[in-house]
Amino acid sequence: MSRQIILLLVCAGWPSVSSGTVLNVPTAAYPTIQSAIQAAVAGDEVVVAPGVYNEAISFGATAITVRSSGGSAVTTIDASGLDRRVVKFFPGSGPATQLSGFTITGGQRLGTEPHDRGAGIYCDRASPTIDNCIVEGNQAVVGGGLAARLGDPTVTNCVFRNNRATFQGGAVFNLSADPSFDQCTFQLNVADESGGAMANIQSSPTLTGCFFEQNSAGLLAGGMFNLGGNLGAADPTITGCTFRSNTGTLGGAIYSFSNSHPVIRDSLFAQNSSQKGAGIFISGSHLDVSGCVFDANTVSDRGGAIFVGSASVTVSDSLFVGNRATFLGGAVSHAFSEGSIYSRNRFIANSSRDGGAVFAREGSSPQFVNCLFDRNRAGRRGGAIAVENAAASAVNCTMVANVAVTGGRTLSNDGGSVSLTNCIMRNGGAEIGQGGGARTTVAYSNIEGSWPGDGNIDENPRFVDADGVDGLIGTVDDDLRLLFGSPSIDAGDNAAVPLSVTTDLDGNPRFIDNPGTPDTGNGTPPIVDMGAY
Repeated sequence: MSRQIILLLVCAGWPSVSSGTVLNVPTAAYPTIQSAIQAAVAGDEVVVAPGVYNEAISFGATAITVRSSGGSAVTTIDASGLDRRVVKFFPGSGPATQLSGFTITGGQRLGTEPHDRGAGIYCDRASPTIDNCIVEGNQAVVGGGLAARLGDPTVTNCVFRNNRATFQGGAVFNLSADPSFDQCTFQLNVADESGGAMANIQSSPTLTGCFFEQNSAGLLAGGMFNLGGNLGAADPTITGCTFRSNTGTLGGAIYSFSNSHPVIRDSLFAQNSSQKGAGIFISGSHLDVSGCVFDANTVSDRGGAIFVGSASVTVSDSLFVGNRATFLGGAVSHAFSEGSIYSRNRFIANSSRDGGAVFAREGSSPQFVNCLFDRNRAGRRGGAIAVENAAASAVNCTMVANVAVTGGRTLSNDGGSVSLTNCIMRNGGAEIGQGGGARTTVAYSNIEGSWPGDGNIDENPRFVDADGVDGLIGTVDDDLRLLFGSPSIDAGDNAAVPLSVTTDLDGNPRFIDNPGTPDTGNGTPPIVDMGAY
């Protein structure tokens, strides 16, 4: 059957016939990529030879593959001088429509809606498969590299770099779309307003193994901007990703606002910078983090790793190392209206004015479980935690070698309500400071300098190696696990441990009886130990 007859049958409404024909570009029959796309039928492959193709291409609903024979390093679609987007997928393009192995550059979309988006790639009610592409040097009002609207494209092993948006989404802009990005890199993209690498408006993308580096935004989120609303949430799922050296005024790596619930697993936030929330700035929404590392993030104001306003937060199995703020909240700054849980975290070597690791204020109610606060530093109050008119609690936390100039070496409570249970605080005494009508309740804890409350002690907890190999307390080699015979073993309150918590900071069972140690705590044996381990 000839290609002309096939096309006539398709146009007449007959089912499409998959011939699996290969259309090579450039040839006399198909001198351009677009000419081959127009001739292709479902199941065909357009195979493009190495070279630079100065054109713009578009896909319809026909399921075809367009791929390069030599890869993205030697095959470029360049729309420079055309004032057009480089690639467009029209409504109806599904996963079987594929684009593979190109550098996509020179796109421009600086007009008014809808001519303002997706300068590199635009998916309009389309869900194509895009892989092994480099998207660079494109510019739009929103979505300099890629924009997706009402579609769910699958993007794998792609690099987005040096793209720009004059408003949102330097590399990617998603509007009511739920795309997936697997093993993609976002580098050196810029948004003048928000989302240097990615902006998700009422969109919930899935990101796995992606890398965000040196992206920047003029205001919100050098890395990723999330905004939900009445018409839909913005709930990205982020697993195994790295956010490094991204910058924004608020939210160096991520900014989430209004009906947004990011879920972040096994990811790294390192060396990001901003005025507030260098790692994550979250407000009016919820944050769920586990297995993450926050390392050497820096702010000029507050929240070196995380700033939270009017949101609930859950963090587990995470490490906070060397985050710094010159004002409030070295590792985490909170201002939320709902409760939060920090479970099995380490807050290490942070520095700030108030709250070396955590600053909580204005009706917030953070809860910390199985946390280690080590070597946090405040220029004024609360080396580990500073609370201001907030309700906070900590269960099974170890807080050692935290430093503040005044207002409590470890904890500062100004006008708030704080509850500590099964905790260890050691750094030379005067660990807790309070004022302004604050109430601090401590039970079954080992507090240097002492504090009134049921089951409290002030004794050497006998850490495995409190000063480490170097002999210096408060350095990275310190081992703050408990030796056998520690007075903090079997000395906590079982009732204070949340039912969902069954393991300690090391992942070992939370309740283990030491037969050689008297049960001085509260509950039916085995009695929980004090501290994070």
